[in-house]
Amino acid sequence: MTTKLKSFDASRYSIFIILALVFVGASFLSPNFLSVDNQLNVLRQVAVITILAYGAMTLIIGGMIDLSAGAVMAFAGVSSVMVYKDTQSLLLAVLVGIAVGVACNLVNAFLVATLHTPAFIVTLGMMLMARGAVLELTQGQNVLQLGDFVIIGQGTWGWAPVPALVLLLITAVIWYLMNQTRYGRGVYAVGGNEEAARAAGIAVAWVKYKAFVVNGVLVGIAGVIFMSRVNAGLPNAGVGYELQAITAPIIGGTSFSGGVGTTAGTLAGALIVGLLGNIMNLTGVGSYIQQIVMGLIIVTAVAYDVWSKRGRTRTTILRSGRRGEPAAAGADPGATADPPPPAPEASPHPTGTPASCDGAQHHHIRNQGGHVKTPTRRTFTAGLAAAAVAVGLAGCGGVTVGNPGSDDTAERTQKDSYRVAYIARAQVDSFAAWLANEMKDEAKDYDDISLQVFDGQADDEVENKMIENAVANKFDAIIIQANNGAAQQPYIQQAVDAGIVTITTNPRVDGIEGANSVDANPYDQGGVVAKLALEQVPQNAKVVVLNGPGGNFHSTQRRKAWEAEFFEKRPDVEIVAEDIANWNKDEALTLMEDWSLANPQIDAIISMNDNMAAGALEAVKGKSAFDGILAYGVDGTPEATLMIQKGEMTATALQNAAELAQLNMKAVHDLLTGAEDEVNVDIGNPLITKDNAQKYVDLYKKAGLITQ
Repeated sequence: MTTKLKSFDASRYSIFIILALVFVGASFLSPNFLSVDNQLNVLRQVAVITILAYGAMTLIIGGMIDLSAGAVMAFAGVSSVMVYKDTQSLLLAVLVGIAVGVACNLVNAFLVATLHTPAFIVTLGMMLMARGAVLELTQGQNVLQLGDFVIIGQGTWGWAPVPALVLLLITAVIWYLMNQTRYGRGVYAVGGNEEAARAAGIAVAWVKYKAFVVNGVLVGIAGVIFMSRVNAGLPNAGVGYELQAITAPIIGGTSFSGGVGTTAGTLAGALIVGLLGNIMNLTGVGSYIQQIVMGLIIVTAVAYDVWSKRGRTRTTILRSGRRGEPAAAGADPGATADPPPPAPEASPHPTGTPASCDGAQHHHIRNQGGHVKTPTRRTFTAGLAAAAVAVGLAGCGGVTVGNPGSDDTAERTQKDSYRVAYIARAQVDSFAAWLANEMKDEAKDYDDISLQVFDGQADDEVENKMIENAVANKFDAIIIQANNGAAQQPYIQQAVDAGIVTITTNPRVDGIEGANSVDANPYDQGGVVAKLALEQVPQNAKVVVLNGPGGNFHSTQRRKAWEAEFFEKRPDVEIVAEDIANWNKDEALTLMEDWSLANPQIDAIISMNDNMAAGALEAVKGKSAFDGILAYGVDGTPEATLMIQKGEMTATALQNAAELAQLNMKAVHDLLTGAEDEVNVDIGNPLITKDNAQKYVDLYKKAGLITQ
């Protein structure tokens, strides 16, 4: 008598083996990795992305995708923050955040499930709409002074961080939904083979609706936690988060083809990404290398998914002995960490469409592909598109996410009035949004100037097209806040050569004959703060440095000023960590959480803008080892000014958007009317410290940028 031993299928557990290897390997690379504080940090850091990843997993398993998660998260989170500030009700604020996430996803569901529009296109459109909505809601400005709202993202219950506890609860709920309910079985079936699911009597549209609603709840919760964690309502939050959310389930074994994936695998994928980012921060690996590593992981995971799927299909064909017959949906339990759930129960409506309440007969036209198509769908879709265009045109009086060539009032009708195009770098940049708002307000003082503001979306190609269209549309003047001076330079020269009054601002773009400029000198901005730090930073200090985007003119010049005015004169000071945080508060928060564990002594934070300095300070808030830490920024934002007044931040240099707007509008008016032939001016760089912070707090309150 012989006994056959069942072979161990390592492929089912490969993601967990990889997670274990990453964990063990990281423990050898840094002595701080295994500390309890660091592990709690990792849980805080991965909570938001993992919650988003569960939503992405649900949709991908169901054969769909969501590219709007990051923007909707920002919209939901900021809405929650604003409700809390008005009502001081934490419960109401959380419910509003969830409601916003669900509402946006119901729109997605209607377009995808009812109108059969591709999810890729629908959610791409929702990404733009949600981002525009949150920017309009806040006018591009951060919402400050959150009070007890921070408990959700920064609080603890005993020793456990609240975000980690929320993540644990959501993980259990999602596992139950996907493995133990009719809903989960329906999602797997629809993603595995939608036509087969429909033939089996599953209400496909209803399954898609429920999947989007679940995603909306998760996105709303993630938005609330995110804003609480950074202690601000950030309208520019979540850029790129939809891609990170998709990465975790793909790494965890979810198939882009649909029908395959597990909650446990998604959690493991998110932890792998989080642990890799954490250990790279602890060991000082730069952000550029980190991007390469993450890119390789994504490509490898997708390639493996494609390769393994081909292998499974080939094996099934060989076993069946019939070529060309595909494997049944969900037939390979070995592809996932958990076996697929049992077959779904039949729907009471075999056609997959809900029954009419009054029992009326609904007539449909069935096309050659077998899809049910109502006679009014095409008309309705066209009407929806027309409505969207109408809404866009109605908003042209504010910030335009389009191009100057779309204006049908191109020809100037009277010589005593002038049309001026202001091309802002990006409304998701809080300073750029502040400047754009100040430009619109300042333009009201000039009766002979009509100002139109356009959003460059932080995209060189978009800005270049806008400049070209402004030239073709015969604007009298163009004011350009360049995203990348070198990229915009030849297009700005075209505007000058066309005889259009042209001004570059924040930053100045050099090397253009005939162009004018109004700017704040970024070297001087960094220099005035560096000179103060020269006197304040103690001997043999250890400091960390936070930089803006690579290649950005203002970040580069500010960093040069710090090098010349501080580091060259203070060789005793050691830089223990330096990296790019892309002007973002949340990225600086994550970096500082890791740096503060790897370096128990940090005497000063040197940041190229205020947002990053504020994020770094959030990471060490309440930690006695960092009491009295110095922190320097640039920009003089309302948040930084309040922090300096409270003694939480040391100093910043003011880059006054109101003054920039005043000088820009005066310059363009003088140039158009002939009062000046050329303008090249800089605003001042006043230093804000605790001694004079109240003056600037009062200034911001008067402007409505700080509210009680």
